Amino acid sequence: MFLLFRMKSIVIWFLKGISIFLWNDQSSLLANTITCIAPSKTFNLAGLQVVAVIVADPILNKKVKDAFLVNEIASISPFAITGLIAAYQQGEDWLQQALAYIYNNYIYLNSYMAEHLPALKIIPLEGTYLVWVDCTALNISSRKLGQILLKEAHLQVNVGAMYGKGSDSFIRLNIACSRSILQEGLARLKQVLLNLPKE
Repeated sequence: MFLLFRMKSIVIWFLKGISIFLWNDQSSLLANTITCIAPSKTFNLAGLQVVAVIVADPILNKKVKDAFLVNEIASISPFAITGLIAAYQQGEDWLQQALAYIYNNYIYLNSYMAEHLPALKIIPLEGTYLVWVDCTALNISSRKLGQILLKEAHLQVNVGAMYGKGSDSFIRLNIACSRSILQEGLARLKQVLLNLPKE
């Protein structure tokens, strides 16, 4: 993130294609706002362990910097800084290709489930590569289903129960993978679910 322009009343930060404009009438908001961004999920760079923290208010900015120093989280690798900058400045083409690929995996998942496991309902995506699957029709808890899938199919899913009340009939699938891995995972899921004992 680069500070492009600063006047007394306006601050403009630039981030590959996104300009963030801040002006005086938002001063109370800015005095209490910390914005954190990271390339970890978007660009698959979690290993860099780097974030950009945007703090417009000078007093709050100092508090954040001091907290980073006290907690010894201010020192990051030069590779991390370079990776963060490269991702946001030069990663747009890769990102668009990755998003298209993941969306095509989502289309494939929907088609597969409609054909092979129509009792399971796919929840529409909301800006993520983690797909919620409603397994209510199976009449089994997500924890139990997760255990069965892991034991019998060596398939790890996120069980809905871990997300709180009302989620126990759901599982979450990660579709940010190669199509062949998605196909293999779905085939294993199908094999186990078609052989579940009927209650």
